[in-house]
Amino acid sequence: MTTHEIALLRNFSKSEKDVFGREIFEKYYEIENDLMTNVDNLVDFAKQNYGTRDGALIVHDINLGEHVAGSLHGKGRAIDGHFKGINLFQITVLLMKFGFNGIGLYPQWNAKGFHADIRKGPHTSTWVYYDEEYNYDWLFFEEQLEIELEC
Repeated sequence: MTTHEIALLRNFSKSEKDVFGREIFEKYYEIENDLMTNVDNLVDFAKQNYGTRDGALIVHDINLGEHVAGSLHGKGRAIDGHFKGINLFQITVLLMKFGFNGIGLYPQWNAKGFHADIRKGPHTSTWVYYDEEYNYDWLFFEEQLEIELEC
């Protein structure tokens, strides 16, 4: 991204902080504009449909934290976060609607969160991080979404 591209975002500012107090655009030059444009459009939609409080995205990380080797975070193509008032089922539907091809769920975070990325490929990759393990089984992913519907 460039500083000009950051200035065009409607829901994020250059000095935006993540949940840990770090400036999310500290390494802005290593973040892909397509990622943040997609996220910005998603947040617009979430705010329109769930309200400005519940539709506000709390960023956990883009490219500042430690991630597994080969992670799309290191390429500026992934974001982790949570919404204040939107459950993981609704978030998953929103992420699919906005074309994210990698969707991970973190149901055991204090505030249930997600990973979203703009990987290339013909289908959406899904997983759940549960009990300190990544689980790529579709039925487990689906089960977690069903639990969210019951909440």
